[in-house]
Amino acid sequence: MMSSDLQIGRDLLDTPLTMEMYQRMHATALQRTMRGLHLHAAPDHIDVEQLKQFVARIGFDGCLIHPSDVERIFAGVTLKTYQTIREIYCSRLGRSIAIVYRILQRLCQQESLPIPTYEAVWAVCLYLEKRRRESVDVSVVRTTGAWWIGTLSPAVRIPVEKDAFYLPGIVCIIDTQTQHMLAFRIAPLDTLAESIPLALYDAIAAQRQPHPFALAGLLWQLPRRIITEETLSRECSTICKRMGIQVETTMCTQPLLEALRDTWATGLDGRILPRSQCAAILDSFLERIHGYGPIREGERRDEAFAQAQGYNQDPAALFPLLRALLPERKGMITDDGLVIDGYLRYADQLLHLWPRTQVTLRHSAHSTNIAWIFLEGEILCQAKGLRRVRDGGTRF
Repeated sequence: MMSSDLQIGRDLLDTPLTMEMYQRMHATALQRTMRGLHLHAAPDHIDVEQLKQFVARIGFDGCLIHPSDVERIFAGVTLKTYQTIREIYCSRLGRSIAIVYRILQRLCQQESLPIPTYEAVWAVCLYLEKRRRESVDVSVVRTTGAWWIGTLSPAVRIPVEKDAFYLPGIVCIIDTQTQHMLAFRIAPLDTLAESIPLALYDAIAAQRQPHPFALAGLLWQLPRRIITEETLSRECSTICKRMGIQVETTMCTQPLLEALRDTWATGLDGRILPRSQCAAILDSFLERIHGYGPIREGERRDEAFAQAQGYNQDPAALFPLLRALLPERKGMITDDGLVIDGYLRYADQLLHLWPRTQVTLRHSAHSTNIAWIFLEGEILCQAKGLRRVRDGGTRF
């Protein structure tokens, strides 16, 4: 009886949807495209301006297509196809329509199934947009004050290995209204292009708060403006814009930074300090003199919110745009479907579909066992790290 039920289930999954459903999905996709949703993803033959004029003249019927076109566009699209697209597209990874189509192509090739047309996949994705937004959207509240980005360059040396040191550039993120330092990052002075986005990541992650009515249980406090003494990379500026943050450059500075340069930084001249010790000294100074050390404040928040929904999850898993602030590394997918990086091998089922393909990794700032894998700039998957062991095997 069980095998019979399973066969019925498989037959149902392989059943085409109704013509009415195909027509509804395509018409919904056209309507949402006219409203400006994912314009870059629309099939090339769709002239959006012409479509708007046509619909303005005859109404909703202008979004309906001929039944023969419906059959051609949705050939091979079954309930299983629909469910697969829903699973790939409506996740917190925030995959694009283009990468959803590429994944579906590879899956169909692997299973010797007919490959749906791009237009069918596009239509299903836009039809599912409301469900997708529920997965990728975050609850944001804007702070009153702007955030300020500035740097400290104390004349200290940070050891990295025997007889090797670097001069630090400390990127600081300051709330201009409270004069609290929200986050800081200590890194080599010549790596500001990487450490500024990481400091911004730290500041955004530090300002998240549990809220019973917020999406995924978290409320993200973001500024309307960032004022920076340093030049941001183009990518960092773009991400700020996508987060609704206006970026301004300035030749001025903040009272807190000025005080730190005149007192704290000069008091360290000539010293050799491990990075962790330098961070602890700065945090203690901020706590003692200004009443707010970001490291200690973060420890207090972690303790207070330890049981709150969503708080202990990886911030970049819940807020997709945060991933773009993490540094990139190049990688290659092996024939076994792994991406090797140092002592870790990252695995995900989708990696098997692209053997011997170059990818980009962005490591989680929350866990070394997580990396987001990008294919030609598009998010492909969240991969888990398998640690190498001496006998040549792997373990999680």
